[in-house]
Amino acid sequence: MRRTASYAAAAAMLLTACTGESDRADEPETALTWEACEGALAETGLECAAVEVPLDWDDPGGETIDIALSRRPADDPERRIGALLVNPGGPGAPGTSVPAAADASLGTDVVARFDIVGFDPRGTGRSAEVSCEATLATTVPADQAEYDQALENRRRQAEACADANPQLPYLDTVSAARDVEAIREALGEDRVSWYGWSYGTQLGATYAELFPDRVHAAVFDAMYDHTRPGPDLVDEQAAAREAAFDRFADWCEADRDCLPGTDDVAGAWDALVARAQADPLPADVEHAPETVGGDMVVDATAALLASPDHTWPALGEAIAAGQSGDGSGFAAMFADDGATVGALLAIRCLDWPGDPADRDFARVAARAEAAAERSPRFGAHAHWYYAAECLDWPAEPTNPPDELQFDRDVPVLVVGTRWDPATPYTWAERAAASIPGASLLTYEGDGHGASPHSACVREQVAAFLADPDAPGEETCE
Repeated sequence: MRRTASYAAAAAMLLTACTGESDRADEPETALTWEACEGALAETGLECAAVEVPLDWDDPGGETIDIALSRRPADDPERRIGALLVNPGGPGAPGTSVPAAADASLGTDVVARFDIVGFDPRGTGRSAEVSCEATLATTVPADQAEYDQALENRRRQAEACADANPQLPYLDTVSAARDVEAIREALGEDRVSWYGWSYGTQLGATYAELFPDRVHAAVFDAMYDHTRPGPDLVDEQAAAREAAFDRFADWCEADRDCLPGTDDVAGAWDALVARAQADPLPADVEHAPETVGGDMVVDATAALLASPDHTWPALGEAIAAGQSGDGSGFAAMFADDGATVGALLAIRCLDWPGDPADRDFARVAARAEAAAERSPRFGAHAHWYYAAECLDWPAEPTNPPDELQFDRDVPVLVVGTRWDPATPYTWAERAAASIPGASLLTYEGDGHGASPHSACVREQVAAFLADPDAPGEETCE
């Protein structure tokens, strides 16, 4: 499934040319021309460039696309270690803006000693961006007829997306990992370091599988599990969301500013879901649905569990507004201009093929009912979404789930958050046990991803990136 052929020669021919000279200490000779960023990145102070790569890595002499790059040079060039590539997850999220805020998410020592290099993965941002009408909203049908109609709606959207985006068949994670190798070569680095968050861990792990000798150190924070069947992972994710919701509810009840006058936050949320299901709430958010039903409240809540510092307060506000008849706080989680969600589906459906047997309403309903017994708030919704997501995607899957395949030790630090609502802690445990040479750092906290939430984790990440062989802590509180 994951081919390990080298494409160095082809990539070398396709790099954006022009080597500039620099007086920065220990900076390798690069095949990139770094210039001040323009557009939305103009005020960030970042440098921008591009690498030209094949659209189809199996046809390196064919059509090409540009992969957009950004760079924040090391703050202390005399102590510079190398280049650290960063990926913010998704899939579907562009990454060229990430280096601008790297000190907040990774710490000052990392930005002092590494050039922080962001990029828009293929299909996102300025790298052959996908743009199409799509939705992440779950449809929970009542019978086969309603399910067939929902699938037909998705099929029409998918066909329109394919007509407008001929790059759809070439956006899988393996192709993106080969782009990363082209970036490394363009940077002139013998080896690169990696910090990936959420889906960025899958992309980083794929790169490390394909090019293990090119990795100085890799940090996988909030580990994706691309090794097991989707329904198993959906069950684990739903259970993680249940646990995270319970912790949010406890926090909200203890914080009088979260939901004033409410002693039973979970009960208030349950009542709001039922009310919105019976009579959808109006909403006023640009590029978002005009009404929000109960199913959408559930989906939006799952996303709003991501950060105790930022989205938990927003979830409390959304519940309070919903009680007053305004669903905008939930609708905002579905706002999209046709790019991010389209790219997410385009990438994920090449990596996670749908099961044709899931066209049977009774089959999915039985699975959803069983999941609801285990995870009453999120189990059924998760299975209905997973079943329908990629059934009629017009591009054939090219990178289905498979076991991690490493033939040597790779310097990897897997960071797992105990109550992560999106990538369960068990996924981090399995990855750390499966990758030769990997170690596991456990953050005993909340939220999706650990480094942005924990100074202890940032310190451990910085120490590991500087010296992967140095002993580190196993737990952060």
